[in-house]
Amino acid sequence: MIANRKFTAWLCLALLGVLTGCAEHPARHPALATSALPELLPVRAFFANTDFQGGYQISPDGRKLAWMAVSGLRPAIFVQTIGTTDGHALSLFSPEFRWAGDSRHLLLRKDRKGDENLHVWLVDTEPGGEAPLDLTPFDRTRAEIVAAAASGKYVLIADNRRDARVFDLYRIDLETRASTLVAENPGDVASWIADMSGELRGRTRYSGERNWLEVREAGRWKRLYSWTAQDIVEPLCIDTERSRVWLRSNLGRDKAALVAVSTSEGRETVYFSDPDTDVTEAAVSRISGEPLYAVSHPDFPRIEIFDRRLREELGRWRDRPAGEREPVVGMEFLGADLREENFLLSVYDHAGKRYHLWNRSSGADVLLGSDALNRHAAALAPIRPVAFASRDGLTLRGYLTLPKGASPRRLPMVLLVHGGPWARNTWADPDFLADALRVQFLANRGYAVLQVNYRGSLGYGRKFQEAAIGQFGGTMQNDLLDAVAWAVNEGYADPAHVAIMGASYGGYATLAALTTSPRTFACGVDLFGVSDLVSLLENFPPYWQYGLPMWQRFVGNPSVPEERRRLMDASPLWKAASVERPLLIIHGTGDVRSGIEQSERMVEALRAAGKPVEYVKIAGMGHGSWHWPHNLRTYRKTEDFLARCLGGRSSGFDWYELGAWAF
Repeated sequence: MIANRKFTAWLCLALLGVLTGCAEHPARHPALATSALPELLPVRAFFANTDFQGGYQISPDGRKLAWMAVSGLRPAIFVQTIGTTDGHALSLFSPEFRWAGDSRHLLLRKDRKGDENLHVWLVDTEPGGEAPLDLTPFDRTRAEIVAAAASGKYVLIADNRRDARVFDLYRIDLETRASTLVAENPGDVASWIADMSGELRGRTRYSGERNWLEVREAGRWKRLYSWTAQDIVEPLCIDTERSRVWLRSNLGRDKAALVAVSTSEGRETVYFSDPDTDVTEAAVSRISGEPLYAVSHPDFPRIEIFDRRLREELGRWRDRPAGEREPVVGMEFLGADLREENFLLSVYDHAGKRYHLWNRSSGADVLLGSDALNRHAAALAPIRPVAFASRDGLTLRGYLTLPKGASPRRLPMVLLVHGGPWARNTWADPDFLADALRVQFLANRGYAVLQVNYRGSLGYGRKFQEAAIGQFGGTMQNDLLDAVAWAVNEGYADPAHVAIMGASYGGYATLAALTTSPRTFACGVDLFGVSDLVSLLENFPPYWQYGLPMWQRFVGNPSVPEERRRLMDASPLWKAASVERPLLIIHGTGDVRSGIEQSERMVEALRAAGKPVEYVKIAGMGHGSWHWPHNLRTYRKTEDFLARCLGGRSSGFDWYELGAWAF
């Protein structure tokens, strides 16, 4: 075994010597060839950066921090006592983690190889403490963390060990590890809701098109608030002390607002709304029971801080002039301790986040760290909001990023389509993951990047979302084509060198574009997209049944013959022979959402029709990935493919590729 490792290390060094000769490839497109483009950053700077850090969380007692960074070559969770240098990496990693109420343990949700059967793990943060423990060690089971008791004595977990279709609620004692059934799901409970102390106080239920919120009073369930599948209603917290429930709701209105509902009378009071867009996020103080802030994203981020003192103290970071030129800064609350004395904040722009620990009493502000890309800010491109009209008069909004150092005329362009489709692009995505990284990666290669929030995207109100009903492959697709036409007419894009790229729904949109408008795009990059809508809907995981009515309403019901025909007509699989331009398809073998058969069948159909397709199958990757070798391979393939198609830059061989192969 040792000999094999030595041989592997020797081979890696030998290959490194050979492959370092594979230098970067300069831009060939005329608009870029003479431009003063910034430093060409390697792929690893975006998707496999060992300087990465983020996801900071503060313990309930305000004494410890937990965050994500890299240990060696692997992502890890680090823990440190505030004010000390005792930071250390934990043995188990997942991007989904939170503190338990005892401020000693972390709760992680982790699956195996992307199968989405997420288990809840208990991880001791003390050096030399107990080994990580799977609190839900059941086969083919998906678990969710409902609440961590403020007392630190237990955690509420919902899982589907009894019936794959529904989630029962359990209390797990953190001292004895004993699991006790709190509430069995009668078959129609969509979610369980705890109050601020961690006690079960509410649940949401559904029946066909109807949904309702119930609260528990004197041991009995009381129906409080009712809505339909056409409404957006998200319970935020239950304040039992003041007899009210805080919700994000668009019931009876176009835009989702922050509302309070009295548990005694069921009366709704609108606390805050944004006339331009939905309220997308809000938080309520554990101490006062009043909202701390609400967030919306009309173009640049907009945060409304309700607490007067907090608003004044944080004014230096918020509400900077939001124009097409910097400075433009967004701010995000990441959490606070139970006393709301210490706050975690992130301040972000197009170059990523900077993380701060702020003490409300003393005003002390400690810079904890920043995204790795901040170090390359000089090479990154500003992102600006844009708006234009669709062919049928709908106002479409999105973001345009132009490569730094290039003249903004007739550039090679990538139309980057967001997934979901019930999601949206925001300015400098506060999570700085997924599309936000892709934007800067593509702009650094020399491409203009256009993102459009096509109809159906969240955040712009009910009417805008419902304009997408029945429009997979229809007007949703037209919106993308209209975005390209706008960029060409404005002079930003070279019409002969426009690519389309996207993940999940964005992958579907890529396939649909190359099959239904085969000459609009020079090429396409499909990342784990859908090619056959019928098989997608017929093979939903059992625990997705709650969301099935929405899919059937917006997309179609394959059990209805007429709708099945429409779904087949909107599925790129059956139009593979129409493809004329090169296509790159990348999919992971562990994907349980749009399973790998979606890509394999499409590739088979394309090859049978003699069409140009490059197919990359990545073993073990799920529906997206946090595993850097997967991402490195994905985007190295992407940059080389786009360089051939659009004439932008490619960084060439990245020596991290050897590490990806070895590990």
